[in-house]
Amino acid sequence: MNHPTKESGFSQVALPGKSGDEKKSLSLVKYTMALAIAWTVIMVASLLWITQEVKQDMLEFARIKARVAHEKDVSLSQNYKQHTLMSQSRFMSGHQT
Repeated sequence: MNHPTKESGFSQVALPGKSGDEKKSLSLVKYTMALAIAWTVIMVASLLWITQEVKQDMLEFARIKARVAHEKDVSLSQNYKQHTLMSQSRFMSGHQT
């Protein structure tokens, strides 16, 4: 049964079930929950993406360092071989005379 009520100077008819304020409150809760879930999904996706980017950057940095170390080792090895060959040739030429 609908009975008119008087709140804050306005006449209203009470509807069976939930009041208008309760419906608005429930709608706000649903909207807030949807927004919170969307925000969480965005943050998790962002975290995963950034983590992958950092991993790729670290691997690239490690590759560069390994390449530089290898090139340095090869260069030092070649210099050592040249120096050794030159020393041996001087040593051998000095003893033959």
